[in-house]
Amino acid sequence: MADAGKNAMRITAPSGLVKIFQASRCFFHRPHLQLDFLEVNMDERRWILVCDDENLKVFARPLVARFHGDESSPESARSDDSEEKAAKRMRTERRQMSLCYRCQLNDLPGKFNPDKAKALGLPKGPAYAKLVRGEQVVTPDGRIVSPSDVIGESSPGPVVWIVNVPSQDFIDALPAHEGEAAAFPTGVFRAVVHLCPVEVLRNQHYKKWSSLFGIDTVHILLHDTVTIPKCVFRSSADNVFRLSHLVGEKHFPSAPENLGGLTSSKGESSEPGHVDVTGFGFSGQVHVGSSLMKCVLAPKEKIGIDVSDVIEQVFDAETVVKELENNRDVVCSMEPFQKMMGIVEQKLGLTEPRTSFDFDRKTAEIVFLGTGAALPSSYRNVSSILLNLFDRGCILLDAGEGTYGQLVRRYGVGKADQLVSNLKAIWISHMHADHHLGTVGILSRRRRLEDGRPILVVGPAQLDQWLHKFSAFGHDRFNYLFFDNADLVWPPKPQSHYFEQTLGLRFESVEVIHCPYAYGLVLEDCVNEWKLVYSGDTRPCRNLVERGEGATLAIHEATMGNDLWREAAEKNHCTVREALQVCKAMKAYRTVLTHFSQRYRVPAFYDCDEIAAGNAIVAYDFMAVNFADLGTLLDALPGLMSIYPASDTIDETDVVEANEALVVDDDSLSPGSGVIVLPPCRTGFPLLPSGLAYPEQAEGRRQRKTEGLLLRRDRSTRRFQTGV
Repeated sequence: MADAGKNAMRITAPSGLVKIFQASRCFFHRPHLQLDFLEVNMDERRWILVCDDENLKVFARPLVARFHGDESSPESARSDDSEEKAAKRMRTERRQMSLCYRCQLNDLPGKFNPDKAKALGLPKGPAYAKLVRGEQVVTPDGRIVSPSDVIGESSPGPVVWIVNVPSQDFIDALPAHEGEAAAFPTGVFRAVVHLCPVEVLRNQHYKKWSSLFGIDTVHILLHDTVTIPKCVFRSSADNVFRLSHLVGEKHFPSAPENLGGLTSSKGESSEPGHVDVTGFGFSGQVHVGSSLMKCVLAPKEKIGIDVSDVIEQVFDAETVVKELENNRDVVCSMEPFQKMMGIVEQKLGLTEPRTSFDFDRKTAEIVFLGTGAALPSSYRNVSSILLNLFDRGCILLDAGEGTYGQLVRRYGVGKADQLVSNLKAIWISHMHADHHLGTVGILSRRRRLEDGRPILVVGPAQLDQWLHKFSAFGHDRFNYLFFDNADLVWPPKPQSHYFEQTLGLRFESVEVIHCPYAYGLVLEDCVNEWKLVYSGDTRPCRNLVERGEGATLAIHEATMGNDLWREAAEKNHCTVREALQVCKAMKAYRTVLTHFSQRYRVPAFYDCDEIAAGNAIVAYDFMAVNFADLGTLLDALPGLMSIYPASDTIDETDVVEANEALVVDDDSLSPGSGVIVLPPCRTGFPLLPSGLAYPEQAEGRRQRKTEGLLLRRDRSTRRFQTGV
């Protein structure tokens, strides 16, 4: 909202919201957005007016469920409880709250009657507008005309209830209908939005309570146990289907029904049928909610449910295939790539390791759930990578907002929940929202799946504070064990051995150049002997090169195109060329570039030759890279770069020039030259490339001057301080 230009907002929520925003200060900073918090206390037993403007009034009322002891569900009182036991039970009472809302539109004005206005001698023009605004006007012959003379009677505004009942434990707290007659005037459109799971909708007490709204009430069901998962991101679905055809099913799902409900031209749809709602016992109209469904409340003639914008989850797959076949001439041929690979092998001198890997398909697989930077777009979600170790479980490397939704779109609800249950660890690189905000969704989903096993969460110390505050605010306490990234930096502390003992993996966090408490990851498998490097967000970093040397697979951010090297330096990101140079210096076997600026379409790079020469490919959302396919991974590059006709082909001359551009020089050159210099790092703290290096070095402190602003980093606290 702040980035869209909003400068003030009121937020109504249960008590505890302010603490969440206080905990979010480490990653949320929008000083120009003035927030007015209205926290509703759970002791309230009445409707509270939270919004009153020229259009509507909104009331809020808490629903409170009581729990006793340490259990997550309430215990029934025992008849043989002594007074002492009863008192103890009261002392250990735990309460949870959700909010219900009642939205009452102001009276709807009657319809303006131009015939009456004309009969009264009023000419068309400004006088009509004044009457509509409620002002009196004077006719040419001096008569006064009031709005009531030409406008019909107003009618009571529609009423919408939003009922949030997370579980059956909240049903007894529902407000009684007695005394609420004002909320149900006769002849007024009424709608009730039920944010309730199936077990609540089937509860007899809830059915009875809902029936009191009357037969002319519209009921809208919104809950993932009732609604059918549908995705409105048709651009993304179309993208995946095209890539599956161009690259192959081993890298992209062939029928991503969870992305878009693909059909053939014969009309055979993979879309499941709607949920049967007849068993819920509602007396009025019942609608299962869908994305882009509208409940129109004004004007009067259009009041009701509008599904005109609901996307039919179909597109003609055969048409897309024909289009791709017609554009076959734009697809890069394989022969130049085969020549290129021979040159790259010879230049890098790594032919022996490239033939020594022998991974089966159950060793490991990388699935890119989000490959964009900063904010989600139609084509790329923000950063999230799933490392699937199959029988050994899964690991998430970063979890930007919408990570669980991406899992559902890639695998479907059932398989996504299975993967969430099998998660062993979540590793977060830094505290920018596009890298960690989806963690709460994953932890909440695990809690709902009733998985009693704690998950390992590794990240900056502020992440633990944020998760703790958020967990206390919600209905579910997150079940996790937290490890600070700082404790996994080389030389590692004793607690780092926990991962090797429990997961058979060696975690090493590497300080990188981006923001305070930013890290990359070096992950080694003690069982199958592979090495994975993930950069997180960073400038070219000597630490990452040294600790990740000889990586089997390097995943590196490439936020900017090569022409934006100045902006990349200012924002502590890498260009495509810089990322390739880092991974080449690391002697990585294969490289995958990710974290692209959303300014680029999918993708708008003109560096296909450099990417190929760097032994790399570009990542797309939902792309899978199985370790068994690493040897032939570059075969996918022609299709990846040819999804749009703007991509160029590659010839042998381009390959030679690209290899020369990827040389990492030892001399100090300006960053604009396109050659990145990685200076030595004596103290373990990553330095900026030459030309952007810290001008002064002192024990325990490094300084960098940027346009008059001095940034100092204290090694003891790992904090940045500012001064002029």
